[in-house]
Amino acid sequence: MSYAMKFAALALVLLAGNAMSAEEVKLPDWVPAFPDAKYQVVKNAKTDKLEEVILYFTTAKSPTEVKEFYQKGFESKGFKDLKAQSVDDKEDQVKQENLKADDGKRYWYISARLEKDQKETQVSLVYQTKM
Repeated sequence: MSYAMKFAALALVLLAGNAMSAEEVKLPDWVPAFPDAKYQVVKNAKTDKLEEVILYFTTAKSPTEVKEFYQKGFESKGFKDLKAQSVDDKEDQVKQENLKADDGKRYWYISARLEKDQKETQVSLVYQTKM
């Protein structure tokens, strides 16, 4: 497994383990809301220079379906030059899709991961806005 893949897996596990539920999530209009997602807030921080939010949720959709949803959604919000990474590790039976973009003021990143013997895809969504 590559270093980037191990790092992404560790980050996802840490995000899931530290997620706080019950905090109300109001997505900005430029962030697509995944259908039926029950977001858990991992981080919600705002300074005079930056707002950063990290959310976590699970879904029965595949990592590819999650990536396609966000790709279409963010493209419709004006983001261009999206960067994607796909991992299909047959040995470890892990499928993961990563997608991100930045327009200079706004940044977002999604990671959708389905591990061996899991029934739901784990998704982390990060977005930042520079003030």
